[in-house]
Amino acid sequence: LVWTRLFVVIGLSFSCKVDMRLIEFLKPDEDEMPFGEGRYLIVNNYQKDLDRLGDIIKNNFPRADVVKIAFDFNDFFYSRNNILRH
Repeated sequence: LVWTRLFVVIGLSFSCKVDMRLIEFLKPDEDEMPFGEGRYLIVNNYQKDLDRLGDIIKNNFPRADVVKIAFDFNDFFYSRNNILRH
């Protein structure tokens, strides 16, 4: 996880303590590890949750590239234009 540069975020809301602990655990090392400047693809069909999660990631990892994808996961996964297929 820490040496990866591409993250696909599906199903995490970061609204519970367990999810937020992941961010809290990683944040101190963001400048020294690739995840701090990684690309985060967030898939969520609820715009409010999509924006909130994007803000959380960007606020904690300011050098990260956040891509918000407003799709239901199944629609995204099976789409011919799925960014993961390229």
